[in-house]
Amino acid sequence: MRHRGLRKAVGTLLATGLLTGAAVALTATAALAIPPSCDDPEPPPICFEDPDPPVGHDPWGTVVNTRRVPGGVWVTGYAYDPDGPGITATMQINNTVVANLVANLPEPELGNAGFEGVIPAVRGNQVCGIARNVGPGNDGTINCDGAYIPFEPYGSLDAVALQGTQVSFAGWAIDPDIAGPVLVDVYQDGALARTVTADVHRPDVGAAHWRYGDYHGFNALVPERPTDGVHTLCAVARHVVGTGGAETDTQLGCKTYTVRHNPTGTLDTVTRSGATVTARGTATDPDVPAEPTSVHIYHDGAFATEVVAAAGDDAYTATIPATMTSGSHTICAYAINRGLGTVNTPLGCRDYSVPAPLAPPTISHRWLESTKVDIDWTRPHASVTGYRMEQSVDGGPYNVVANPAASALTYLARGLTPWTQYCFRLVAINDISESSVVDCVRTLHEALPATTAITFPQRTETTITVSWQDNAENETSHLIDVYDMANGTYVQSLTTSGHPGVGLRSHTVTGLASGRQYAISVRAHHPDYEDRNRSGLGVWTVGPPVVGSFTANPTAVQACVAQNVTLKFDVTDVHRVVVKRGSTVVFDNTTANGAFHQTISGGSNDGNVTYTLTAYSLGGQTTTRTATVQRTSSLTLVKQVRFTNWGQRQFQLAFVDLQGNVLEYLGNVSPTQTTTISVGHCVARRIMAFDAIDLQPVYDWTVLGHSDGGVYDQSGNRVG
Repeated sequence: MRHRGLRKAVGTLLATGLLTGAAVALTATAALAIPPSCDDPEPPPICFEDPDPPVGHDPWGTVVNTRRVPGGVWVTGYAYDPDGPGITATMQINNTVVANLVANLPEPELGNAGFEGVIPAVRGNQVCGIARNVGPGNDGTINCDGAYIPFEPYGSLDAVALQGTQVSFAGWAIDPDIAGPVLVDVYQDGALARTVTADVHRPDVGAAHWRYGDYHGFNALVPERPTDGVHTLCAVARHVVGTGGAETDTQLGCKTYTVRHNPTGTLDTVTRSGATVTARGTATDPDVPAEPTSVHIYHDGAFATEVVAAAGDDAYTATIPATMTSGSHTICAYAINRGLGTVNTPLGCRDYSVPAPLAPPTISHRWLESTKVDIDWTRPHASVTGYRMEQSVDGGPYNVVANPAASALTYLARGLTPWTQYCFRLVAINDISESSVVDCVRTLHEALPATTAITFPQRTETTITVSWQDNAENETSHLIDVYDMANGTYVQSLTTSGHPGVGLRSHTVTGLASGRQYAISVRAHHPDYEDRNRSGLGVWTVGPPVVGSFTANPTAVQACVAQNVTLKFDVTDVHRVVVKRGSTVVFDNTTANGAFHQTISGGSNDGNVTYTLTAYSLGGQTTTRTATVQRTSSLTLVKQVRFTNWGQRQFQLAFVDLQGNVLEYLGNVSPTQTTTISVGHCVARRIMAFDAIDLQPVYDWTVLGHSDGGVYDQSGNRVG
């Protein structure tokens, strides 16, 4: 095909960078020839490589590209006349003839039929043409290229930013009529502020706008508006008078910026430490950001001090005396204006508090010994910052012995002298006051000598008599504590009268539970002595015998492999112990000390045996325990097997070995007949049944004969 490959590109790239739609052809006049259409379903032969195509005489062509450039419109295309090259292409913009171009440039497949040039610009959106005929034929149509032809300037306001007290702005602008720079008017809040020339080097603009060059940028400064707040800056490109008729200026855009002349900052923290208060924050003046900013501090409404917020981090710190009266107090901060601002900016206010005077704490001692006193107290108020503990000995001066923290509620005095008067003065402290309280106490003597030789000469079901050696000469009483070992609690605390001198003492404890273990301790007591040196022992009240353990070893025996069994038992509160295997007595003995810790023989057996231990107290009460030896076997223990032939043919029964060899025939069993097979004690037998005709096995079961075994049917069910 020839001309189909010469179709122009769809759309045209304008100077603005936009892509238009497809070209729109002009309406042909009657005098103009219509070029052949190669897009028809059946195109004419001229569209193909026909060796003898029909010859036409009317020229035709197409505008391929258009672009707005300085001085006009750049246009390319082709105009072809079959009768000869180099014809004239008359160019039109919206039917207005603007120029003639010669179509004599090389054009693929058409020869010298191309044209290119800059034609005068007029307002319109269609660039078309007339192909002037040479020789026979009529003028032809040059297809149109749809292209908006701009005349007003265009561009962009790219950036607006504050620089100190100036406003910087930047952008670019082009007037399509010229390659040179244009003027740009800059407006602030609607008022003209400055006119600049868009002649700054902007290669990015030049690359995007062909033939206009790289020098169409602008950037400059204007003074900021004096009032704080948001302001607007706009840029307008002035038009250059061209050929487009009534041309207008073009707004390139608007941007806002914010002016702050008054100082800014914060009051971040206000903290009191003792009698001083510290304020911290930041402050800066935007008119002089590289210089320090003064900050005034007010205390409860009155000026207190002036500090400086350093340039760089803008931080300030102010430390002033605190008002040490109870209640809340206020610190306020103000940033002092230095530039164009109109006010000193309040940075905020924060409160601190001073606590009320303290009430005295409540104090007591929890316990005391000969060399120690444990002192407790309650916190008088949440504002306590700490305590001071002072100590006086036998009415002497007070000396500081500790400085407990505010969280402390106890103090342990150590290393004291026995039987000495001590006074402890606790001083509670907060930021504005101190309050104190005194607790006086006499330390104790060291503990009396411990009791010894504790015994229990008599016990009943509810009483225990305890005897001990009294080694103290000046006790006022003896304290007896009774502890229930089972429940883990003290159940009685008894006081007996003291005795002059030393000697053997005793006391009967009553109200106890029968057969219960207790721990009973005894100590000599005097209120002026430490209550230590407790001595005691464990003891049981009389009750049923107590079987601590009763075991058999081994606990399991293989059937028909008898083993000797060892029995072991521990029994207390007992007079007599009887052990039986079944109904056979294997042990029967008495004791005078109330306890058995015994190991005996239970005889030889192959399991399935239960031993019974019966313990007897002197009062006739009994306690029974059992120990069992299990019997194990991988085979069913049997005395007999009852075999019934439920089939239709006669069976033969036999004892066989593991390989299936017959050891003993047991006879035939007819259909519905039952026979009983006996197996000797501790004899393992494999019982098999065979079909009497074909001798095929029909039954197989291995059992162990045992005197304790049962009677089973051939399915393994016990039937007797």
